[in-house]
Amino acid sequence: MAKVAWFGFATSATGIFNRKTAFYTDQTKKYPRDVALARKLLAEAGYKGQPLRLLPLPFGEAWSRTAEMVRQNLQEAGFKIELVSADLPGVMARTSNWEFALSLTYLFQLGDPALGVARSYVGSEIKKGSPFNNVGGYQNPKVDALFERGGREIDPKKRAEIYADVQRTLSDDVAAAWLLDLNFPTVYRSKIEDLVTSGLGLTDSLARASIK
Repeated sequence: MAKVAWFGFATSATGIFNRKTAFYTDQTKKYPRDVALARKLLAEAGYKGQPLRLLPLPFGEAWSRTAEMVRQNLQEAGFKIELVSADLPGVMARTSNWEFALSLTYLFQLGDPALGVARSYVGSEIKKGSPFNNVGGYQNPKVDALFERGGREIDPKKRAEIYADVQRTLSDDVAAAWLLDLNFPTVYRSKIEDLVTSGLGLTDSLARASIK
């Protein structure tokens, strides 16, 4: 996917945190591609071939190719997958109201786990009406407690330990299938300095930016 769908502007994800998010660790459980094991688990789960709706994102060819590759891989594993076409308002409405079996999404992690990551996994964010919270319905009291501690803790070393535990737990629970860390290049004139200075990128205030 990184090479074909995203032309190298992505890296295979290792888990819940993007590599550029604070307190990232790669010391999490990995799930190598194993079609035989996937088919075995699917049979044990009692799947009878009923179609599952996959809701892609309508953001262009890269996302369309990603959805096709996801479908192909899942079909190899024994699933019957139907791609659901919708424009952006339709996708947002379906995601907000949990009208999907599988969905592709991506979230800016905003430089700190308390800002951009917790909202997708804590139980208090399981609320209909928004596509940008815990629409997957994942809930684990341990993870809720860890995110709360991580958001309150001020010691960076302790925060790193807390968020490492978060990442290990979510990977063990397979709360989602993390596919890619996306890279968003910024093109700007060379005479502009300090345009991007934080994890917020171009959505920051640009207060430090200047022109030579």
